[in-house]
Amino acid sequence: MTDPNKLRPHALAHEVLQDAAMDQALDWLIALQCPQPGQQAAFDAWLAQDPAHVHAFSKAQAAWGGAPVHSAAVALAAPRKPSGWRRIRPHWKPLATAAVLLVGLFSFSNLPVRLQADHLTVVGERQRLQLDDGSKVLLNT
Repeated sequence: MTDPNKLRPHALAHEVLQDAAMDQALDWLIALQCPQPGQQAAFDAWLAQDPAHVHAFSKAQAAWGGAPVHSAAVALAAPRKPSGWRRIRPHWKPLATAAVLLVGLFSFSNLPVRLQADHLTVVGERQRLQLDDGSKVLLNT
């Protein structure tokens, strides 16, 4: 087997699947993170069975403490900034409804004219006004 820190993840996984001692060493590495009573003795017995077990366990430890695992752990632990869509996502229906109402209100009504006008008449109404400069105006529909 080669150095686990120099292999790509796919190649490392393929190599581990081909080696039964390495597979068992990884199982022991995980199990010894929180060992049950009697597990340490079973592990010591497994190490004593074959020198390949010692070699496989040392490679598993090197891979576990290596740079690729460390960089992956750092990347996973880094807080993620939520994207703009994730922040807007819960509110998209009310925002879309408000946008459609505003577009409809300003496109299909005379609201902009009403907001700018000083005087208005309704349908069928006539109104005579005298402006500040003394001129007279007749407003019709």
